[in-house]
Amino acid sequence: MRRPTVADAMTRDVISVSPGTPLTEVADLLAVHQIGAVPVVTAKGVLAGVVPAARVAERVAAGVDAPDVLEAAAGPVPAPRRRTWWRTPSRPVVEDVMAPPAATIRAGAPLPEATRRLAASGVDRLWVVDDANRLVGVLTRRDLLRRNLRSDEEIRAEVADQVLGRVLGARPGSVTVTVRDGVVTLTGRLQWRSDVDLAVWLTLALPGVVDVVNQLGCLYLDPPAARQEMRLLRERSR
Repeated sequence: MRRPTVADAMTRDVISVSPGTPLTEVADLLAVHQIGAVPVVTAKGVLAGVVPAARVAERVAAGVDAPDVLEAAAGPVPAPRRRTWWRTPSRPVVEDVMAPPAATIRAGAPLPEATRRLAASGVDRLWVVDDANRLVGVLTRRDLLRRNLRSDEEIRAEVADQVLGRVLGARPGSVTVTVRDGVVTLTGRLQWRSDVDLAVWLTLALPGVVDVVNQLGCLYLDPPAARQEMRLLRERSR
């Protein structure tokens, strides 16, 4: 069973701008779509930087009349219909205020790795790029929440009842299932080594499961023919 990757949970349709986009347009995008940052990509789709809403608001506040400064302070970006724009001869563009991307990740990276990075770094999103650093998506905390709408208890019950009980016929009490934030830990002992592999694969396939911590042992090793069949099954499922 293939483990979930960033590509399984990320948002693919990402609103982006170019380095030469006027900040007036960026402010409108941020206000209309209610997003906290917008990526900057080159003509070839390469991720060049990020424009945080806070930077746009600061630049707006630095060049508007006093009433609009107060409005800018009340939210991330002033509403388009109330905004008074810069008085300078040349309008500022994205390239003037963009910052390096805070965090990037590959689409094929394991989803648990992305979850850990989001939790450790404190950022709200990871920009997803390919091997050529082209932007292919974004993974946000909201994306992870949407994938994990099921509670830990719902996941635990399905693993215990369906995977271990119905499919594998495990003896009651032989395996303990615990779930925390979508990560399932299996502890105990099953009869055959192939049962251990199946328990992990089937659990990973359940909706809401982020990762599986395998702490299972087995009573018996499978006969050579069964091991060969398991290897073939593993190769087909990749």
